[in-house]
Amino acid sequence: ALVQVCSQCANGETPDISTLLGVKNPESEEHQEGASGGGHPESVDPSKTISQWLSQLGQLRKDVQRLRAHICNKYAEDMGDNMICTTQ
Repeated sequence: ALVQVCSQCANGETPDISTLLGVKNPESEEHQEGASGGGHPESVDPSKTISQWLSQLGQLRKDVQRLRAHICNKYAEDMGDNMICTTQ
């Protein structure tokens, strides 16, 4: 959620902070179902749970890398704009 809000801010969009406030979180339903186990603890496969976490971690890394690249590009543009103004 934090990466999403930061990306929205960096792109000049209005950030959707409801995910940070816990008002809207599409993953919460999945976590609640997984936590309850549907009353059948034997139905939870640890290898699937681990693979889901690894998949989410991979996606988070990609999101952070995209955000980093965007911030670096924005910083470089701002530095370039500042240098042009000082030389004039």
